[in-house]
Amino acid sequence: MLLFRSEETVDLWCDAHKIPRRPLINLDQLWQLAVTWYGNRLTIESRRPAPDEMMSIFASIGLTGPFWAMEVTIRSAAETDRDAIWKIFHEVVASGDTYPFDPKISREKAFAYWFQPGGHAYVAELDCLKQSSLQEDHCLVGTYILRPNQSGGGAHVANAAFMVPTAARGQGIGRAMGEHCLSEARRLGFRAMQFNFVVSTNESAVKPPLHNVVAKPT
Repeated sequence: MLLFRSEETVDLWCDAHKIPRRPLINLDQLWQLAVTWYGNRLTIESRRPAPDEMMSIFASIGLTGPFWAMEVTIRSAAETDRDAIWKIFHEVVASGDTYPFDPKISREKAFAYWFQPGGHAYVAELDCLKQSSLQEDHCLVGTYILRPNQSGGGAHVANAAFMVPTAARGQGIGRAMGEHCLSEARRLGFRAMQFNFVVSTNESAVKPPLHNVVAKPT
């Protein structure tokens, strides 16, 4: 967060650093945002607001428009996403309580699984410039894969796997990827989706309807 004396000094600073000017927030709005956002952080019930809750908070203090939208973009993974995907994969697997992979799995073996031939890899992306003009343009907050559960006669049934880093959990990103996954499964011609098993200690996944054995995308 940067403080400025006036809008003129904002323009001078942006010109000097060659970055576009972003919407401004005054001190009264900043105080209201802080009270609303962090007011319960010392309680057991404290959690980060979900995207729809964030937009509601922003709107309540007059912060509206495209810049303040917190929609997650889900798209096919690109080669340039691999470093970010590995970071998410490594964090999720290293705990040993979400997937049956070796917590010390190598990047090469991880990618051999995540980018299997015949499969489809996706990423969930947020515009980080909405958080800070000094950060990268975008950041990945999740990834998932969609592929046939079996070959041959079982190829009409899909299988999927989802990963969300700890810092991005509780914001509805996993649910957004799940809904996107069902839509993609339908588009790709799958007639059902089967999750073969869920590790019992993966608490966020062991909740209905995400761990149901079969979900029909049609």
